[in-house]
Amino acid sequence: MRIREFSPLKFSLELLKLPWPIKTAALLMFVYCIGWGIAGPFIPIYFNQILGTYTAVGIVFGIYPLFCIVWDLIIGPLSDAASKKRIMTIALLLYLPMSFMILSLKKMSDFITFRVYHSFATTSLYTAHETYVRKHSPKRRTSEAVGLVDSAAVLASVIGAVIGGLLISKIGFNIFYAISIFAALAFIPLLYLKRRRKHFHFKIDLRTSLSNFFRSKELVKLSFINFFFVFCYTIVFIILPLILVELNATFLQIGLIYGAVYTPFLFQGYFSVLADKFGKKKVLMNGLLFGAILFLGMFFVKSILVLFALSLLLSVSFAAISPSLSGRMTELMPKKEIGGLTGIKTAVRDVAAAISPVLAGILADAIGLGYVFLMGFIVFFIMYFVVSRFRFEDEEKSENSEEE
Repeated sequence: MRIREFSPLKFSLELLKLPWPIKTAALLMFVYCIGWGIAGPFIPIYFNQILGTYTAVGIVFGIYPLFCIVWDLIIGPLSDAASKKRIMTIALLLYLPMSFMILSLKKMSDFITFRVYHSFATTSLYTAHETYVRKHSPKRRTSEAVGLVDSAAVLASVIGAVIGGLLISKIGFNIFYAISIFAALAFIPLLYLKRRRKHFHFKIDLRTSLSNFFRSKELVKLSFINFFFVFCYTIVFIILPLILVELNATFLQIGLIYGAVYTPFLFQGYFSVLADKFGKKKVLMNGLLFGAILFLGMFFVKSILVLFALSLLLSVSFAAISPSLSGRMTELMPKKEIGGLTGIKTAVRDVAAAISPVLAGILADAIGLGYVFLMGFIVFFIMYFVVSRFRFEDEEKSENSEEE
């Protein structure tokens, strides 16, 4: 079957057939992410105003996922043993004072304290939420479930960035209060999440989780690819606002461009359906090759308008890559081990998210912000050839059976 035969209308109807726990989880993430969407484009700029160098900004962004790694390995198994809804409730409570904390930051020690607090809240929310979504994902529709939830978060980010761009000129960095306000509003859909009553038995068995993780060679390989994908993904959304400031863009332009760049992620659900229907490896490889070309183009660009256009297209490649990776990794995780394996998968992701902004900051201070995009090109180009040699076992069996 050819990909073009699968119309956007049919794709939309496919997503509407997902079970209501997935839809409710997507709504929760939508509400929560509006607050971060409003603040997100301007946080790197705010941090840079306080800290003064790109390297310091990179270190602050890198510190956060380093702390997340510790929480990943705790919250993952806890999500298997305890109520995921209860964990998410605690996490959202921790977000209520977060806006005030951000606006109170003055020196590096403040940033470190805040990052410890922030990493625990975020890890608790995202790991429990991701485990909930994976456990309620219908078999053979895992990419669609992940795609719907991610698309909801992206839509909120687009809406939030536009709102932030419009408000920041009037109220300044007080727009950061939106983080706490929308975390409070997220309690409404949280109330309607399905909760399973179960006997609580919590045990952190890192050795078993690691053993289960390394038992699947394909899961290890995909985690390796996900590491470098997150490495490149992270630096784009940190560097983009900073390079726009360097190009003399206004705050309103930054908000509008940042929101627009998120827009292609709304089609992540479409790519997730394509991945499930026509092969995750094919969609993944096309996304990597397309992304590598765009990273190279962004390295040479000095125009705000052209940079915006290339960033928009780069987001299309990200939207194709993410559900293909996440959906396949979900298929490889046994239901009873999803929490622990998700914790390890998230820890690997956080290592990438910790390393990339630090390297990007050092590179930007040393030879210029634009060279960060050149680094993205090199990584994506190498990943394309690595993935071309990977075997997606289930898909190969399916293709062989069709040929017979």
